[in-house]
Amino acid sequence: MTQNLRIVFSILLLSIALLGCIDLALDWGDTGLLHTAVEGMAILLCLVLLGLIWRQIERTIKISESDRGRTELEFLEFKRRNRDTLDQFRSAMHDQFARWNFSQTEMRVAEGLIRGYSLREIAGRANRSVKTVRNQSTSVYGKAGMTGRADLAAFFLSDLMGEDSDE
Repeated sequence: MTQNLRIVFSILLLSIALLGCIDLALDWGDTGLLHTAVEGMAILLCLVLLGLIWRQIERTIKISESDRGRTELEFLEFKRRNRDTLDQFRSAMHDQFARWNFSQTEMRVAEGLIRGYSLREIAGRANRSVKTVRNQSTSVYGKAGMTGRADLAAFFLSDLMGEDSDE
């Protein structure tokens, strides 16, 4: 069950339980014991299910946090082990940007595109409008002779992967 579905289901169960409590309070003394018992059991069942769902959500969050922490540690260790290589690669990218005659702003836009940021994210980081960043990205692609973001990223990243195999 996805996180959003759990939340929707929880809201539904909570609503049923609350409405059941209101109905039970309004019916108190006017209906028979069996009717009251059935409504009470339905409310209890909703609350038990709600508790089980929230326990599962808490477990999922803990696992996600643990996985994220482990991934962050692996990433930091990777960067530490490969610091010199990464610095050389970053320098080589900037050299290529200079060969393409990118302005400083175009270099920052190109870096954002390669990192996978959306135009909106790049604009927000640069305090520019999305339209301005879109124009700058078009300029980047034109100066580099690329058709788009994928070409630009592939220019720098494809050789890092080694020979392409048909496995």
